[in-house]
Amino acid sequence: MYQLARVGCLAFGAFILFVILISLIVPLLALLALAGVVYLFVLLWRSSLSLRTKRAITGMIVYPAGLYFLWRYTRHDQNVKLGALAVTVGATALLSAAPAALFGLVPLMGAGFLFLFLTGSEATTPLPAPAMPVAEVPAGRTGKVEVPRPDRRRLLEIESANTATERRVLQVREFSRLASAALAALPDDPKSWPSKGELASLREQARVLRSSVADPIGRALPDPSPSEPVPDELLTRAIDALASYTALLATMPASGTTDLERLRVLARERARLAAIHDEIADALGDRLPKV
Repeated sequence: MYQLARVGCLAFGAFILFVILISLIVPLLALLALAGVVYLFVLLWRSSLSLRTKRAITGMIVYPAGLYFLWRYTRHDQNVKLGALAVTVGATALLSAAPAALFGLVPLMGAGFLFLFLTGSEATTPLPAPAMPVAEVPAGRTGKVEVPRPDRRRLLEIESANTATERRVLQVREFSRLASAALAALPDDPKSWPSKGELASLREQARVLRSSVADPIGRALPDPSPSEPVPDELLTRAIDALASYTALLATMPASGTTDLERLRVLARERARLAAIHDEIADALGDRLPKV
């Protein structure tokens, strides 16, 4: 038994030593590889090749690699990526014509690529997939949002209602209008998605509509009809579904995404919004006024 325990201790110690060595060797090998690449570039620039050849070889290696990672691993708009490509081609042409610009332009290009990588890196963690949305409509405005005047008038018309039933019907009308605009965006068709400005307007109107539903003044109004066509809880849940779907749309790149998990969550939220929209329309029936 003593011999067995001794062998086990030795084996465990060897395993721990192996793990420590691996954890030290892998970063060291990566550092050595990077140093090797830098050393090869130093040898290139100290060689007897012409300056034009050295710049051409460096540009063919560095700039295409930077453009590939920019295009593949960032979520910038396609116009930004095309602009970076044009700037890179122009900078390479300038360096070929003006060698004196080398020491000023190359660091500037490197800083530009670094900025684009840091501000546009694609999230690698999948979106959460809760059964119910965890986010609500923001409680306050985060910036200036332009809402079209006809839409402002429709929202403000709610506050002119004389009865609780009329007020609720107008609130449902506004929800139906906003939900219809959001449901027009199909998850797998980026061309159908609203612009960033239109999404900001939809989210702002949803925020105001939710405040109107939660306003206690609506319960104090006279109501000739004792039955409530759409309860507060149902309409609030519907507005939250609208806010969740538009919030997800706002996180999507304007050019679309091939991330199947993000598209799945987007399709799920759209289906949930469509279901609750139909539920409210069935509950209100003919009393739903035209938008």
